[in-house]
Formats: sequence, C-alpha cells, structure tokens
Amino acid sequence: MTGLNKIMLIGTVGRNPETRYIAQGVSFSKFSVATSCMVSGPGGRPVEETEWHEVVAFRDFSDYVQRYLKKGDTVYVEGRLKSRYVSDGPESGHRIYEVHLQNISIIARSKANASSPMPDSGNVSDTQASAKIGGAIPGFDIDTAQQGLKADGDAMPF
Repeated sequence: MTGLNKIMLIGTVGRNPETRYIAQGVSFSKFSVATSCMVSGPGGRPVEETEWHEVVAFRDFSDYVQRYLKKGDTVYVEGRLKSRYVSDGPESGHRIYEVHLQNISIIARSKANASSPMPDSGNVSDTQASAKIGGAIPGFDIDTAQQGLKADGDAMPF
C-alpha cells in the first residue's frame, strides 16, 4: 500500500526566491511562506500564531517562482513534505522540513508588487512543468542530487 504525502498552504511569501543550480544545470529556488491562524492564548484571548514553511522549487517551477513571485505576495502552494538531516558538527545535527513544490498559484500581489508581471495562466502544475521540459532528465534523480548538497546549517547551500 502506498501512502499520501501532500501539503497545501495559503500564505504570504516571506522573502524573494533565491535560485541556484545543481547537477546537470538543474535550477532550484527556495523561498518561505508564512501561514497564520488564531489560537487561544493566555486567559482564553485569541492570539495569532504564525508558522513559517520553507518551499523548494525545481526546474520549471524554479524559473516560474524566480520570474513571478515576490515577497508579500499571497500564494496557494501544493507539494510534498520532505525532511533532511543536517549535521551541525561531528556529533550533533537537526532535521529540516521543506515543502517540495508541485503546484503554485499567485492569489494576490502585495501593494509593493502590484506592477510586477503576472503569469498568463496564474498557476503552474507538475503536469504543465513536465510537458514544458519534455519529461525528466535521463539518469537524473532529485533525491540523489539533494544528498550531494552541502548544508551549512540550512536546508540549501545559500
């Protein structure tokens, strides 16, 4: 039996995407998304609680977010949750959780980014990205490539 690993977020982009290149010239971009909800605080008063999510986009998704996404934009993100262990030293480390992007839609632009270009369709999906690049690169495995990345206390090398 197979399992289900899907995460869906609606939130605000916390920083502009940063793009790098890994094996065989494959691009990846990393950005953060903040989601908030109201929870019961001290004395039963409502308090806003914010969670920050690291999102990683590969290939055409990387190009898409680099071109269209800006800090402050409201986005809908779909992906799968991926964890990685990062070594902090010879006997210590920690686990990092990331959302590997499978679909994204820009819901609204921030006021500061109102003049930024919007994509034609407003979203891109895994199927559309695969069609654009003509399928996977022969012999390339994203999980193997990620294991080769050097981490300096962060999920990606920047």
